[in-house]
Amino acid sequence: MILHLPALSFGCSPGESRSQNDMILIPAEAAGQVLGTMTETEESRNARYFDSLAAKYDELMSSRARNSWIRDAFRSLVLDTVPPGSLLLDFGCGTGTDTIWYAEQGYRVIAYDNSPGMMEQLRAKCAGQIARGEVRPYSTDYETFLKRELRPSPVAVVSNFAAFSVVADLQRLFAALSVHLATSGYVIASMVNPLFWKEMFRWWWWKSSIQSLGQGMIHVRGDGIATRRYFASYVTAAASPYFTGTDLAGVGALTRNKGCHLWSAPRSLAESLEHRLWKKPFFRHLGQFTFFVFRKS
Repeated sequence: MILHLPALSFGCSPGESRSQNDMILIPAEAAGQVLGTMTETEESRNARYFDSLAAKYDELMSSRARNSWIRDAFRSLVLDTVPPGSLLLDFGCGTGTDTIWYAEQGYRVIAYDNSPGMMEQLRAKCAGQIARGEVRPYSTDYETFLKRELRPSPVAVVSNFAAFSVVADLQRLFAALSVHLATSGYVIASMVNPLFWKEMFRWWWWKSSIQSLGQGMIHVRGDGIATRRYFASYVTAAASPYFTGTDLAGVGALTRNKGCHLWSAPRSLAESLEHRLWKKPFFRHLGQFTFFVFRKS
């Protein structure tokens, strides 16, 4: 995202008697937060969909070379934004591929996913890190996640590969994350770009675009799951009551699914150009994924 640490405490305030690595969930109502409602059926369906993929998810991801490039780019953004040693909340952690990398860099990680199947894979993959207290799995339904506050507070929420793009109410999610996060904490999130130029040549993109007019996104409905490809202006507006945007980047505009390399070691002309231009005003809106960085207001 390689250094192994001894068991780490997730920290307590002075005078507290909690045991090491204890993560406490506090109802958000106690902090004066009023959160709305969300369609439970959709979130449950999403969790079941990812449960069905969990055992083969890593194989599916590794079958597309571009994913390694994109994953490495996101990790570099996290490293540039949040110092190692900080406590991260890995939202939509999946099977733990990024979680284990964060731990190897010296981060402490709360790994959250609402898919029990994904969390089962994570517990197996991160068994050593969990035993040493570097990673704490957190598995619960999405409603419970929204309504409870994490203590101690993470310094940053990180979310790779578009977990935010299956969320129906972004503003509600940002409201919950503002409660979870420490003062001046960060949200670093990858989302599917609605204007990825390669998809604009496909009929389904135009059909979905027309059906989604005026919604601030392109709503793409698939057989197993629907994705909401939010426009950057919509994401910024949803976050703005709680967060201020500090960075924006686009990845996957020029690279191909064959022969991609790591972000840290670009080799082809396309990779070198993308590495250089990914934060430029025009280019950052062309990639397969858009990376957003917000700081708590």
